[in-house]
Amino acid sequence: MNYIEVTFDLARVNLTQRETLPYYLGLLGFDGVNELETQLKAYTTEKSFDRKALLDLLRELDVPENTCSTAIIPDQNWNLEWERNFNPVVIDGKCLVRAPFHKPDKQYPFEVVIEPKMSFGTGHHPTTELMAREILAFDLQQKTLLDAGCGTGILAILAEKMGAINITAVDTDEWSYRNALENTSINHCKAITVVLGDAATLENLSFEVILANINLNILIAGMPSYARLLVKNGIIFMSGILESDLEVLSAAAEKYGLIREYSKTLNNWALARFKKK
Repeated sequence: MNYIEVTFDLARVNLTQRETLPYYLGLLGFDGVNELETQLKAYTTEKSFDRKALLDLLRELDVPENTCSTAIIPDQNWNLEWERNFNPVVIDGKCLVRAPFHKPDKQYPFEVVIEPKMSFGTGHHPTTELMAREILAFDLQQKTLLDAGCGTGILAILAEKMGAINITAVDTDEWSYRNALENTSINHCKAITVVLGDAATLENLSFEVILANINLNILIAGMPSYARLLVKNGIIFMSGILESDLEVLSAAAEKYGLIREYSKTLNNWALARFKKK
């Protein structure tokens, strides 16, 4: 299966456009977004690529069409593309996120090894970093946990390393599902079950903690399922949204008894923690 790579020249977009492009590209079905020093690269399957929708988005965001270029990336070359561009990430000085081709570094208490491929979640995006910070600061010992929209599986893997048990990681994207299976194996995880699907497909399960780093529309659509699966007084961390979307998300959550306790932001992206009444 071939993929489409869309490359944006970041020197030709303003700060607001740079920070919001990944969010809106996600709404168009782009699963992988890799921000480099001078470029933003976004990926989707050739079958899913909608050029007209992309051009409409550029016009809506006032981004010149000649700011970006497209190329076809054969499936078999994907790892090579990531190896050229993927650098290790250190989160809060506590967790090293690296690929198998990077050297380990024992100075950090936690390490997550990610074979990135095209799944979202390598620690580079602000929302992934926000979620990882919360995991590192939260007592997950013996907590049951759901990672909704798991991508690479990075958050579920870190959660297991922080002591969570009976972890379920779900994603509707088959590539992400396969990548999460691979990454849980690489990290020798024993407590994670990876499921192809979404929270609505889960039956006869309950969780003390839910992680949902997706996007605003999917978070709102999944709210009934999150509320159903979360135990009373359970905690859900939601991200994948812009700071400007916090009130909309909070209003949608409150309808299902999920009350916002606090929010945090990073580069205009936001995370909110909710508790079930």
